[in-house]
Amino acid sequence: MYNGKSACEWSGLVKSAAQEHCISFDPSTGDPVSIELEFAMPRPANHTGTGKNEGKLKPWAPHWHTNKPDIDNAVKLVLDQLHDIVYDSDQVVTSVSATKSYALEGCSPGCLVRIRPA
Repeated sequence: MYNGKSACEWSGLVKSAAQEHCISFDPSTGDPVSIELEFAMPRPANHTGTGKNEGKLKPWAPHWHTNKPDIDNAVKLVLDQLHDIVYDSDQVVTSVSATKSYALEGCSPGCLVRIRPA
């Protein structure tokens, strides 16, 4: 369930990953960047079977995540955490692409972030 506490935890994870993996970026340059985000959200327990079907995705389980958090809020959370690591001002972000789906079977929830020079 999405709430303020989970957003704070997520923010910390995003910032920590950015600090570890975005070492080639110099925020002071002001170079324009393009950002692509793929959010993989956790599935509710009722999307998978029980008993002999334990862990198997039910046929009706949706691919796209249409619950909270709203995609614009998720994007803002990530962009805010990239501040001072990838850029000094998010004004240099020239394009953003984002998708929000449920995590695939056997995959952990999370967010794949691709940052490229614009």
